Amino acid sequence: MSGGGLIPLHLAIVMDGNGRWAMRRGKPRTYGHQAGTEAARKIVRAVAERGIRHLTVYAFSSENWSRPGHEVRRLMSLFRRALDRERTGSTKMAFVSISSVTAKRFHARFRPECCAPSN
Repeated sequence: MSGGGLIPLHLAIVMDGNGRWAMRRGKPRTYGHQAGTEAARKIVRAVAERGIRHLTVYAFSSENWSRPGHEVRRLMSLFRRALDRERTGSTKMAFVSISSVTAKRFHARFRPECCAPSN
């Protein structure tokens, strides 16, 4: 923020519409997911540079489990790579889910070593 404005303590973003964005451009949905990952990467860096202490990224809803298997696998692969690439010693991550079933299902497929599920 310019002009000496206040910096929020917490910023939350919802990643939605990446697949539709890609399809409108004649690309596969997974192309949009990759582009969304790159956009999120820029946001993570900008948040850190500005001193915002907490960032919440809503990136996978319970409805996403009904997508084709190859798309869910691609999303999980993108999550894993992004976390491996962006993780630092001072970064703390947790996966939050409204449904413990969704959290368990996510962790059963994803199994991130860095993160513990929370409800």
